[in-house]
Amino acid sequence: MAKASLSLISPARTPERQKLADAILERDRRAALVQAKSAEKAAMMEQYQPLWSRRFALEDDLKYRRSTPPSDTARLDALLSGETPPEATPLEAMQAELETVNAEVARLREQEGVIDSDLRLLESAHSMAADTVREAAGAVIVAEPATAAAVAEYAKLKTRLRMLDRAIGGALTVWLPGKAQTMAEHHTVAGLPTLPPCPWQAVRDRLASDPDARLPMPEDVFAEPSPRSAA
Repeated sequence: MAKASLSLISPARTPERQKLADAILERDRRAALVQAKSAEKAAMMEQYQPLWSRRFALEDDLKYRRSTPPSDTARLDALLSGETPPEATPLEAMQAELETVNAEVARLREQEGVIDSDLRLLESAHSMAADTVREAAGAVIVAEPATAAAVAEYAKLKTRLRMLDRAIGGALTVWLPGKAQTMAEHHTVAGLPTLPPCPWQAVRDRLASDPDARLPMPEDVFAEPSPRSAA
């Protein structure tokens, strides 16, 4: 049985465009998985802060208590006042809590390692899916009639340009009397007009997210505006 397409099939889509549509959906699906795993890691990292704070506090308290001999002054003052002396936290209990905190930190580190490994796998899979989208977009471009038309137009204009190059550089090169320029330079317009954005490049960029983006034909790009529309 043939594998079902990942996207809705448009009647106007060519097989190349359908493959591109499926590749875009798969790339975006993997991107969502990467984002979710990144959010999971961020949430897990937030659990470190209270553990580190408690760990440092316990370590400092244990260090102080072990380096300072116990004093009976506060206990004697309470007894003389008829009050119940405050109970100090046993060192064994503090040490046990510290071991519990360290165990939780170790568990989080192990979990972080697993998440990082999963994240690297997902990012690699997403990168491959993005490459597949670029390859599929290239297949669409190659198969489009507009591409063949643009190549044919380029070949025609390139031939004309080569012929004009020969004319400018040879047949029309005549030194004018008393002037240090050629006939060709005399007729050359100073400066070239600024080119507008390339419409083919704009569509190529859109193909990364829109499998139905259409490449323009050369006659549409180079069509001269009518006097009425120009007005």
